[in-house]
Amino acid sequence: MEKTDILEMASRDNFAVAQVVLYIFAVFQAAAALMAGINGVPFGINAEATQAQKILVTVASVMNILGFFSAYLIIARCLNKPNKLVWRIAFCIFLVNGVMAAASLIIHVVAVNSISMCSLSIAGLISLWKGRDFAVIGREK
Repeated sequence: MEKTDILEMASRDNFAVAQVVLYIFAVFQAAAALMAGINGVPFGINAEATQAQKILVTVASVMNILGFFSAYLIIARCLNKPNKLVWRIAFCIFLVNGVMAAASLIIHVVAVNSISMCSLSIAGLISLWKGRDFAVIGREK
């Protein structure tokens, strides 16, 4: 009985894959923020820049990355009870991430990050597209 209930609940969760992908994107952003915080990411700062300028650029970059981190988490949470706006925002996030990752692959910047972002974005788009009736209309098929 309990297994049937769990399987039934999992099959009714229209956006489970999209939510997992958004959480993975958030983990990527947390890793990027950590790398930026310890100067593991080159920012292209001029060698003659003062220490204050270097710190300012690093802090601004970390804040930007953490903004994306929180946005991914918020959208993933909002997909529990989505409406049309949340669905469109999530769809645009996956679309932009997928296009940017595909563009980096096209210009031969082959990296594990680009490949994983592209494939995860496609999986998120498919998940959102399959559950679009639930988000847009509010009913299941």
